[in-house]
Amino acid sequence: MVDDEPALTATFQRLLVRLNYQVTACNSAREALTRFQQDPAQFDLVITDLTMPEMNGLELARQLRNLRPDLRIILASGFAAELTSEKLHAAGVGELIEKPIAMPALAEALQRTFAKP
Repeated sequence: MVDDEPALTATFQRLLVRLNYQVTACNSAREALTRFQQDPAQFDLVITDLTMPEMNGLELARQLRNLRPDLRIILASGFAAELTSEKLHAAGVGELIEKPIAMPALAEALQRTFAKP
């Protein structure tokens, strides 16, 4: 889970734990990229915020997918209107969820993401 707002990261982490996922939370894209580079096989999925300082979620997704092309990525954003399916696909993003995120919407996005081949 990657979001530059610690309160949102903590909220997402609690939701994901309730859904029985193990979570590594990062509060910057650079931290997430560094942790991922240390052990790419440790991660099955990355959920990242779109708007973050230094590196946005689309750029993070591109860099993660360069390291591991089969990685599943969900992008979370409060500004989804500006995103096209072409931009998401080009970055390797499989799902887009809009903030604020309710647990049922998150659970459905996770289920769709893991159901894809």
